[in-house]
Amino acid sequence: MVRCKGFWWPGRAISVVLLATAAGAIAGPNLASPTEPLADALSVLASAGPFAVAVIAHVIAAVILLVLLRPDPLLASRDAAEEVAEPAAGWRVSSGVCPPGRDLP
Repeated sequence: MVRCKGFWWPGRAISVVLLATAAGAIAGPNLASPTEPLADALSVLASAGPFAVAVIAHVIAAVILLVLLRPDPLLASRDAAEEVAEPAAGWRVSSGVCPPGRDLP
């Protein structure tokens, strides 16, 4: 593991994943019963309610991304790559291991 000035980069990423997994494992079963009326309204099994909520949440997220994510990041990065030749004075090029702005010990 690479240490970046008092900051364990891979360890922190794993911690975030484990925290999200724990939160989902705790909240998921508790949110299953409130979705039963939605499942009844859709004429599906009561256990399919959480999946219906997940589909609705993904559709909302897709609409938000399509509407608000302008300009397209891929096209913007291609345009920016043509313009950038050298880093600005006082900035170092990152090695890709550490977050930008942090040095290896």
